[in-house]
Order: sequence, then structure tokens, then C-alpha cells
Amino acid sequence: MSKFNDIMIDIETLGAVPYSVILSIAAVEFDMRTGKTGREFYCIVDPESCQKHGLKIEANTVLWWLTQSIEARAEFTGSKSKLDITKALNQFNNFISKCEINVNLWANSPSFDCARIREACEITGLKVPWTYKQERDCRTIMARYPHAIPKNKKLVSHNALNDCYNQIERLVFVDDFIRRMK
Repeated sequence: MSKFNDIMIDIETLGAVPYSVILSIAAVEFDMRTGKTGREFYCIVDPESCQKHGLKIEANTVLWWLTQSIEARAEFTGSKSKLDITKALNQFNNFISKCEINVNLWANSPSFDCARIREACEITGLKVPWTYKQERDCRTIMARYPHAIPKNKKLVSHNALNDCYNQIERLVFVDDFIRRMK
């Protein structure tokens, strides 16, 4: 069992609508007070396996991806091995199952990241490894205190693992800012 009470998750997709193809899944354990990170999970998903299960590609999102950096697109266009969506979700679920029972699952925002993972689990017949009560929205907190957020320029945007670390850094910074205001 992990000693961390918080996990940041992020996904990249080929759509912004329900039941979209998932391109990658990332998760990083972290300590909200210290910013220390623990285990990480990252996988690239085979988009064709998603389509075989009925997940959809949205043309506008594909066109948007074409405007992103070469580094961001390389994760999906390169030769890195891609997992079948069922295998990716099983590995992700295994990662989550090794965490604290009542871990806080952070996303930017849960109505996107958590919802797409939940839909993919549903469509592949897998169990969702958390409840809605565990979901936390870092976007809401960051929007409330935009002046307290450092801008991290060294990470590639739209790489799910890098986005997790960037979101953790920003969330911990804002949490510390709020605690110092009290």
C-alpha cells in the first residue's frame, strides 16, 4: 500500500466528447503538503484498439493535435509501443489499487479525465477503481488563485505524464499559498 494520499491523473485523447479515443494515461502519487512525488504510471494507448471498442475520434481534436508541438505529437506518432485499451486500463487500475483506500484523485478536470477513463472502463467491461467521492478538481482551485500559480516552462505540454507533474507543482504551490494566508 502506498503512503501517498493524493494522485494526479491526466489523459490525452482524440476527442473532447464522451466516449473519445484515449491516446495516453498518466498518474503520479504525491504529497499535497510537500510536493514530494511517489510512484508514477504512464502508458500510450493504441487508438485502433479504442475504436474497436466503440470509442470515437473527433475530427476537430485531430486537427488541434496537428497544431501542437512536435514533442507532444511524437508520443503518438513515434514508434513507442502502444497498449491495447483493455491492457492499459488493467495496468492503470492495478496502479490505483496499490494506493490508499481513500486516496484523493486529482485531475484537470475530473469531468474530463475521470469521465473518459470511466467510459473506457464501462465499454471494455472493467471496474472503475475509484468512486466519485474521491475525485478532486485542481482547475477550480487554480482558477480561484491564478496569481499564485508558477508557470512551468520546462515540460512538454500535452504529454500526460508531464502534465501530471506540472499540475502537481501548481496545485501544491497554491495549497501552500492558501495555508500561508490563514
